[in-house]
Amino acid sequence: MGGYAAWIGAEVFVQASLNGGVCQARVSRPIVFSTIARTAVSQPQAWEANAGLRAGIVLPLKAISVVPTAAIDYFYQYRDDFTESGADSLSLKLAAAKNRSLRTHLGLSVSKDVHLLGAMTVEPLVQLGWAHEKCLDDRILEAALVGQPDTFAVAGDCRSRDMLTTGVGITISSDRNFSLFARLGLEYRRDRQDQTLSTGLEYRF
Repeated sequence: MGGYAAWIGAEVFVQASLNGGVCQARVSRPIVFSTIARTAVSQPQAWEANAGLRAGIVLPLKAISVVPTAAIDYFYQYRDDFTESGADSLSLKLAAAKNRSLRTHLGLSVSKDVHLLGAMTVEPLVQLGWAHEKCLDDRILEAALVGQPDTFAVAGDCRSRDMLTTGVGITISSDRNFSLFARLGLEYRRDRQDQTLSTGLEYRF
């Protein structure tokens, strides 16, 4: 769930967003060593919030639309404490945890309106950018074996990351304020790749 607002000038625009969500997962953790084979299960609950600001400039070109943009996003995630079950004395009790991170992004979007017969317009889109993510905490996880008073801590991966972002998309719109879009995005970093696919139907009031 979220909200979105924008100010659009002749060649400059600013967009702001605020989003939030909740999550409940079912997790299993196999434990196998020597003669022991157990599975710890849990149902952790979490929620997150994200605030973002994005600005761009529409370059004064006639043949195509070229838009350089800059964006910043703040992410906050909170997970409740929970206790595993099913692994007897090897089940863990985990303390609540919160994570905060900041993401900045510089991008360039290139698109072109292609007018078809009637009032229909097709707009292909290509995007290229660079993003940087920085952890704002140490990602410490505290846990204890069920029934034991002593706790231990594990440090998560809180290294800053840079990534290349690319995307392609297409939007089909009509003069009746309806538009249909599809977009494919790719984020590439040294240790992994993330792909996203989004489609939707928009109506402007």
